Amino acid sequence: MTLISAKYKMLNPRELRIKLEQMESENLQLRNEVAFLRSNPTIAKGMKGESLIAKLTKAKRSKNGAGHDLESYAGQLLFEVKYSSLLSNIKNRPIRTWVWTKVFGELGRKRYHRLLLIGDVDPRFSASYADPASPYVIFDLSYEEATEIVGGIKAGRLGRIQLTTNPLTVRSKNAVSLFYDYQISIEELRNRYPYFETITNL
Repeated sequence: MTLISAKYKMLNPRELRIKLEQMESENLQLRNEVAFLRSNPTIAKGMKGESLIAKLTKAKRSKNGAGHDLESYAGQLLFEVKYSSLLSNIKNRPIRTWVWTKVFGELGRKRYHRLLLIGDVDPRFSASYADPASPYVIFDLSYEEATEIVGGIKAGRLGRIQLTTNPLTVRSKNAVSLFYDYQISIEELRNRYPYFETITNL
């Protein structure tokens, strides 16, 4: 073995064997996780969105079964995060959309303060987004604003938000609001929440 790092050269055979067993165990765990995420792409997408927001806002993941994805400021600020890749809903046409489903959960019972919608950037319209250099387009809505956009608290796939990726062609009130009222840059998102002080209780 010619590529062993210096720190492993200092280990005796027993310590090296233990370290090797630990690495094999971690490798198996990672392989299983990758296999699971590949067979469950929807979960993988959600984790991608949550990881991005957690990194930008320093929020922590919520407990399993909670009515939100992330929380910050000792639980005072609750985030729900939804992620969408670029989707093509109309065959043979260059229109792309983002679709965020179940924004109020499977049963319509999710409760949070902020809904963060993340979409993969459509490079054709990068110059028209709030953050032209970002690989993501981000929208930040309050729970009340999300309810208004959806048209009431709706469960499951009925509680969804769909938006074309071209901000220059939007016409509906909701689409215009999303792009021009709720779209923010990564830098704005990063700066917005560290200075958050008071939250009204749900």
